[in-house]
Amino acid sequence: MPGILIPVIGISLTAAVAILIACCAAQVVPAIVKYAGFVKQYARSGQWFHARPNHVYTELEKFLFKWMPLKQRLLRLRVFFSADEETTTYFPTPKGQKARLAVEEESKRYIKSITPKKYWNNIIPTFPLGCKRRIFDPDYLDYLNRPNVELLPEGIQEMTETGIITSSGISDDFDIIVLATSSQVSQFLTPIQIFGSNGQSLQKQWNECRGDKLI
Repeated sequence: MPGILIPVIGISLTAAVAILIACCAAQVVPAIVKYAGFVKQYARSGQWFHARPNHVYTELEKFLFKWMPLKQRLLRLRVFFSADEETTTYFPTPKGQKARLAVEEESKRYIKSITPKKYWNNIIPTFPLGCKRRIFDPDYLDYLNRPNVELLPEGIQEMTETGIITSSGISDDFDIIVLATSSQVSQFLTPIQIFGSNGQSLQKQWNECRGDKLI
């Protein structure tokens, strides 16, 4: 998606671009940095990044999948069990805590192996794995090594006619500001309306109880 939109908005090689997004930056930055003279991303907190398991199947594997369907089914079964086992990392059990710490350490090693040292404290989260969406890195971390990319660990205080002022008062001018902050995370299942047996809406219950308790 980001790669398709870039030519449409007409970014020049001299443009300064601000990215005001969280997880989506992992997709937007790699897509936009090759067209912009300078890209600055604002991020208030870090993210747990992991190597992207994006296996490219060989022609031999495709051939075997076509003529030996059982091999494909066994692979699907292995992927299922692997993904199901990953949910253990979110459990508040001794096994879950051990698994979670192991995955966090793996993520730290991955981040440090690619990202400039000056960004380590900004990218490595201070919250446990599972509190926010995990990111399987689409080469985003590698782009932070480029001289025309900067990551600023601050929030936005104000948007002016020419740019942005951060929460600490840093002011920058930009040609383009990319916004991807429209997710209505506090409006559960928007715009679907769900009502319980007592006639109360799930959205109202969510607002009152800060969660999806029984309605």
